[in-house]
Amino acid sequence: MKLVLAIMALALAFVLGRFSAGPSEGEAIPPVVVLPESSLVGERSPASGAAERPLADDGMTTAAEHDPGSDEDSLSVADLVGEKDPIRRTEILAELLRSLDKENARETFKALLGEEQRKRSDSEMHELGLVLRAWGRLDGKVAMEDAQTLLAENPAKVDGKRNKIGKKDKWDAGLLGSALEGWASQDLQGASAYVDAVEDKGDQLSYRKHLVESLLAKGPEQAMAYIQGLPEDDRSRARYVSMVANDVLDKGIDGAITWVDSLPEELRGGAMNEIAAAYAREDLDGAIVWATENADDMQANKALAKVTGRWASLDPRAASEYLAALPASVGKDSAVEGFATRLASEDPASAAVWATTIQDERLRARTVYRIAQSWSRSDEEAARTWISEQGFPEKVLTKGKKKPQKVRKADKQR
Repeated sequence: MKLVLAIMALALAFVLGRFSAGPSEGEAIPPVVVLPESSLVGERSPASGAAERPLADDGMTTAAEHDPGSDEDSLSVADLVGEKDPIRRTEILAELLRSLDKENARETFKALLGEEQRKRSDSEMHELGLVLRAWGRLDGKVAMEDAQTLLAENPAKVDGKRNKIGKKDKWDAGLLGSALEGWASQDLQGASAYVDAVEDKGDQLSYRKHLVESLLAKGPEQAMAYIQGLPEDDRSRARYVSMVANDVLDKGIDGAITWVDSLPEELRGGAMNEIAAAYAREDLDGAIVWATENADDMQANKALAKVTGRWASLDPRAASEYLAALPASVGKDSAVEGFATRLASEDPASAAVWATTIQDERLRARTVYRIAQSWSRSDEEAARTWISEQGFPEKVLTKGKKKPQKVRKADKQR
């Protein structure tokens, strides 16, 4: 019994992830709002008798000599794949991970991946990810290179036309990210250098995201130190900072605001967006004051949009009055965009009028497009009439719509 409990405890350490609850839905949006006067167009205990295994920085147990007297000594990937009971399957996976080493890691992953190309369940993908993460901790560079070769031969999650032999897709990229996280937990410098040398920019951005996630397990300070060391022309730095902001928010709004104020100006934008959204859910009035005080900060524009978007779902009249009193500015344009986009699902006509007051041409066109698309789903004729009256091309109503799928002959004969 002690052995089983020990294995289950270890399994939980591997399997449990960090989840964050999303915001609850806001109240229905009343149809009446104040319209502008004018508009512009246009995240184990040891087994009985066994020595406790040391923990790595990321909380995973390190590889050690397997006890030949263990009841689990003969467990293999075949036992895991053939096991249907989820608890027993978790126990087997935990034992396989404990016995993983540089010599058997590749064959373990290859056996778990299998030879059959098929659509795998989320739990199977999770198991593959755990094996790759453990392999990455043991031998990072080899894990990344060998896993890419194996996944090119047999994509992990075949799903319709999305996977093609020899072409890495988002599922495979996620698995490789797990290997990278394991590598970074043991050798950040080596993992970072590997990512910097990746030629495919899409892969590079994805891998850097995984490096940030790995560093967050050690604290936001280490994650931010890595982000600040990235090239200034890496446009995804704001996205990485927003990941850190979500972690900092766990300690409360006040601490998050103090933290964001300490950031270099060029990195504040992504963090302020996340803080504004969380602040507005927790204390809308306080969020309004905070966002307004920062309205002139170029990095805070989208934060104001987050607040007005939330406000539109709770009290659109008050939100519209607030916007009407704001002087024209880049900040106001962003605030109107957030407000109008949220309002469109309940009062598209008013949202459309507000959208035309946005002075920035590109932002105005993008907002009009979103609102027109939303409006056409509930009343296409009214949306089409408005588009025509404003002089916008009618293609905004059809752009992005999915084309009807052709019916195959085999389906017709059924």
